[in-house]
Amino acid sequence: MQELNLPLFPPDIPTAIDIKTSNGNYDQVDYGEAFANTLRSFLLHKENSAFGNKLRRAMDDPELAHHGHHHSRHVEKAAEWALRMMLQKGKFDTCALGFQEDIVAFSLFHYLHDLDQQMTALCNVDSKKYLRDQDRTTSISEKRGHGIAAAVIALALAQDIADSTGISLDQARRIMSSSAIMMLRHDEPEQFDKTFNQDNSKGYTIENGKQIPLSGGELYNSFINDQLDVFTLSPSQLIYVLDRAKSKHHNAIPGSFYGLDPSFEEEHLEILHSLANDENPLFDTQDQSSQQTRERIVDLSEIAYWADISDMISPYTDQITRTLLTQYSLQRPLSAFSDSSRTVEESFQAVMGNEGGSLRGDDERIFWELVYAGSFRENSFIADDPEIYKFTREHVMLSAIAFKRFGEAIIQKQYAIINELYIARLNRYTEKYMKRWKHSPEENILIEHVFHKRVKQIIDEKNALLLHVSSVKPGCDISSREEMDTKLRKFQELSSMVIDMLKNKLGVDDAQMAKYEGTVSDFSPAETQFYTASDSLPIRGFKILESGQIIVSSRIE
Repeated sequence: MQELNLPLFPPDIPTAIDIKTSNGNYDQVDYGEAFANTLRSFLLHKENSAFGNKLRRAMDDPELAHHGHHHSRHVEKAAEWALRMMLQKGKFDTCALGFQEDIVAFSLFHYLHDLDQQMTALCNVDSKKYLRDQDRTTSISEKRGHGIAAAVIALALAQDIADSTGISLDQARRIMSSSAIMMLRHDEPEQFDKTFNQDNSKGYTIENGKQIPLSGGELYNSFINDQLDVFTLSPSQLIYVLDRAKSKHHNAIPGSFYGLDPSFEEEHLEILHSLANDENPLFDTQDQSSQQTRERIVDLSEIAYWADISDMISPYTDQITRTLLTQYSLQRPLSAFSDSSRTVEESFQAVMGNEGGSLRGDDERIFWELVYAGSFRENSFIADDPEIYKFTREHVMLSAIAFKRFGEAIIQKQYAIINELYIARLNRYTEKYMKRWKHSPEENILIEHVFHKRVKQIIDEKNALLLHVSSVKPGCDISSREEMDTKLRKFQELSSMVIDMLKNKLGVDDAQMAKYEGTVSDFSPAETQFYTASDSLPIRGFKILESGQIIVSSRIE
């Protein structure tokens, strides 16, 4: 196989790829992962690709760690863990027509679902707008419309996945259509049941025996209200919705025509033009196996959504830092009670509500996420699984307890807790580094380079968080002890109300509660945690495809 360049590393770091065909037993999940990795490697290392260079930065920039490789790798591991459990329990017919294609589509979700958000965040980092001025109108919204953007990106990558893996373009288009369906509303996970309601209206009407696609405001409003059957939407309709979602809120990257990253558009312009005129539905409802395929795509979407949400709560200490370093957090106070008129009851009702957009502080946002994570798809085939329920229960409770402890300290300006949190994180990362060092001695130079690079990123992140909570965030300049005490009291009351509610909802007894509190006392890992705070040193290597076979590269992507 031709050696690939690794511009991620400086010239003095060896970049040779030790690739060997493995005789290991790989399953359909491994195949899907290798398929997705092959496309990702193809995009990252495509010759003279401005988008590839930006993608590499977007996934690895320390200021974007919360949704770069760090997040994507966690989603991948959680999704594969959950999927394998479902396969072992016979939840899927693995011999069904199209099953492997849908596993590939599912595997593509992990690194593509937040790609638009990352490219927009990179634009904000480069412009430094949000660091100079915290007025939200001066920076581009990173989250708004990134779900529909991910779907359009997936459709536009059909030729790339065909070129990189050797499959036919028709097969690539089927895979990318399924992946687009999985991603297009992932940014509104609480609407899952509405998004995938089979009784929703079609994306077209029938006039004189001919399909007439919905368009204009009717299309856009029906889409954002989850009133349309997403399987019946066409590429041209997704392009239109994307444009409306971006242009309506003025949050497209400068130079963008369709609402995507300009370098991506430039390298896929002809394909995007073609998609803008393609009125064929994403899903062939005339196929005899269409109902079975549809149900499978919805089930796989549920696993993908859960995996995305799992990174909000695992590792439980990461939820705090991830939230406090986001674009939105920089513009809101740590506590909603920075507004002295905000009552505890108002805050609790906001946390228990269905609308995340009405939340006033990081405390309300984090507790809202935990309430939602603890309620995700109740009585569904994945949420009822004992292993997943145990994972969710432990991480939701640990997250709530840890944030209560963290918030109490920060409100009282006891910033040493930030050092304590990051020391625990660095210790865990060092343990992983030592295991990898012993496991793969032939890679030690590369491993050491990546390790020290990541350590620097973690320290930089710690310093950024300290700066944000001590002097940048709104509400951090409380002028009197009385104001601080009032804010602290309200925060403690809200925290206790939320924790008690979660404790009762998730069936946590006093003995288990005491155990959780002991875990949080020194930020120890959760018992059910299956990935570390940083996964830039994957033990298993990097699976890719060559001539339809899985091979393993020692290169770290």
